[in-house]
Amino acid sequence: MRAMGIDLGSNTLRAALLGDENEILWEFECVVRTAEGFAKSPVILPQTIARLCENIRAMQSDLYNKTQLDFAEIPTLALATAALRKASNQQEVQAILAGLGIPFRVITAEQEVIFTLNAALFALHRAAPEKLGAPFLLLDIGGASTEICFYCGDGQYLNAFEDCLLLSKSFDIGIVTLSERDEADKNATLDSFYAHLQYWLAKLQMPLPQTLLASGGVPQAVVNLANDMPQHMPQTLHRDEIARVSAFYPTLSKSEQIARVGAGRESLILHGIALFNVVLRALGLQQCLVVQESLREGAALHIKYF
Repeated sequence: MRAMGIDLGSNTLRAALLGDENEILWEFECVVRTAEGFAKSPVILPQTIARLCENIRAMQSDLYNKTQLDFAEIPTLALATAALRKASNQQEVQAILAGLGIPFRVITAEQEVIFTLNAALFALHRAAPEKLGAPFLLLDIGGASTEICFYCGDGQYLNAFEDCLLLSKSFDIGIVTLSERDEADKNATLDSFYAHLQYWLAKLQMPLPQTLLASGGVPQAVVNLANDMPQHMPQTLHRDEIARVSAFYPTLSKSEQIARVGAGRESLILHGIALFNVVLRALGLQQCLVVQESLREGAALHIKYF
């Protein structure tokens, strides 16, 4: 069966249509900055709501133009994460978006981790099955939150809407919210993130896996920047490559940055790298495995398997 997964994140709107054999038939991504202004107050701003509506209509048009399909014809699970989860006007925004024909379900941080984990498992099933069954840590850097989880399973998908015993933690910092802080506050925030991450890792009281999987836009963008072109995933990313990207990226003109990472994301990459480096330092790791599959694929897989 075909299934559609949609991810309304704190920075991007992403969708993917999976076919009968779990192949990607259509995909869509744009920057929406849902969490814009959250450094001051957790409210989805009027201009942000208008931008969301405009981009959802563009997504609907893109699907029809490329596939001759309508969202109403496809089993769809549309998920909203940290920005709507924290927004004081959550219900108002949900009602407006439902009026466009796509009702979004706001999920908890724990559910978000499971959907993203399923997408990472999906990536390993497709491209690196030899890594299934070995424990790993999963990192997802979002716009308003950063999630990390400890996985030690057999590669089977988990039902995010049932009770799942999974060691995970959501931190209230992401690339959008970090970018909106002044320099002194950014440094203090990164130090606080490091301290809280170290505390959580110590509380696990178990040996940590030496494999880190990183999912989502920032790690994928860094891999592409390190190699000067889009790469097939999964892909190993070393800390020295991240350092090299951190050094040369600011030397690019704004137009060159946009050409490399996409409009709306160009000012956020270095903030994502800063969060990325905190995690690698806390774990004492020199590399990670980057997978491009994330929440949208996890949502589509949920329809197929549960």
